[in-house]
Amino acid sequence: MTTQGPEIQEEFPDEKLFNIAERPWFVEMANFKAAGALPDDLTWHQKKKFLRDSNYFVWDNPYLFKIGADNLLRRCITQGEAKSILWHCHNSPYGGHYNEERITGKVLQSDFYWPTLCKDAYEYVQRCVNCQRTDGISKRNEIPLENIPEVEAFDCWE
Repeated sequence: MTTQGPEIQEEFPDEKLFNIAERPWFVEMANFKAAGALPDDLTWHQKKKFLRDSNYFVWDNPYLFKIGADNLLRRCITQGEAKSILWHCHNSPYGGHYNEERITGKVLQSDFYWPTLCKDAYEYVQRCVNCQRTDGISKRNEIPLENIPEVEAFDCWE
């Protein structure tokens, strides 16, 4: 009598846990700041630029921060987190459905940074339905202008 055990599974349950779909844009810089490891595939000029750019980043475990032009530290954010931050700065009750420059300013004031911040804010505002509905006053809804009567300089005096 032979008893067969459970079938051998081709896939491990924890395999999906460690599967990262997208690497954050700041992985190489974080590795360099945390462990001093330079990326291997850089040319001499790219390595020189990488080392020069590394002066503007600070590693504070577990986050990487970028030093801005105003000497403030801003946390480096992944693209997944960026969507949530843009929503909070634009759609939430304190957001206010402002234009992309104002949204970019709100994100920077919240001490977050990613390299495509301005472009992402512009695209986010362009996709916002409420912002597109209140674009401007059309000719049909414009209040008609009235003529101003011409008055001579001394008409009031007699």
